[in-house]
Amino acid sequence: MTLMIEKPAAKNAYQSDIPPEAEEKVVSFYTEDEHAREKGGTIHYERREYILDGELVGYRQFDHEGRLIIETPMKNMRKHGMEYTWYWYKPEQLSLCEPYENGRVHGTAKQWTIDGTLMGAYTLDEGTGYDIWRNQDEEGNVFIAEIHTLLNSKLHGFQWWLNPDQKTVLGERSWNNGFLHGIERHWQEDGKLAEGYPKFYIHDREVPKTIYIQEQRRDQALPPYDPREDSNRRTFPPEIFGDSKESAA
Repeated sequence: MTLMIEKPAAKNAYQSDIPPEAEEKVVSFYTEDEHAREKGGTIHYERREYILDGELVGYRQFDHEGRLIIETPMKNMRKHGMEYTWYWYKPEQLSLCEPYENGRVHGTAKQWTIDGTLMGAYTLDEGTGYDIWRNQDEEGNVFIAEIHTLLNSKLHGFQWWLNPDQKTVLGERSWNNGFLHGIERHWQEDGKLAEGYPKFYIHDREVPKTIYIQEQRRDQALPPYDPREDSNRRTFPPEIFGDSKESAA
């Protein structure tokens, strides 16, 4: 069947990669915890799958009023094509599009503000690069809120949660090939190190600082511990703060 979707996407970005002739099948219904939308409980969107010539070619997720929230094209049981996400609290507005190739983000992803203005973009090469998430404050200022370093679609390197000043962070982790492998820190709003941090990890296992320091001498993939880095001020790779809007054009 052909699914008609009337949804004004940001700057006409929405172009579905799910074939219109695919057969639609509802596989799960919308459910939510009590007061989930008001208090942040668990929500499960209605899921509809799309089958063409016996193959799953995509699925869509809909909210409690039947409005499209997420669209994911598929090929050989992997994400393949442009995945679209709309704001759940304003589902007529596109929030994010990410291009997938054989299950990995490959190409330029774009993110929009709630009013449809391009907020920024990031580019991955077969799942490798910086996945950058932006937020907008109450005055409309856009800032980078999260940086996730990826290698072949796995977390690899530093992961940061940034403050709006773009110079300090709320948290950071170090990863190696999808495993926590390094130092984890979180800070309070006043910039003081949160209680219980830093924590030290080797291949997803938390270890005492003394063991970590010993192992770091043998494993160069482990970042060295420097007490000065218990401060939340950070220097980020220069390409992070390039003019992403120009790169998205």
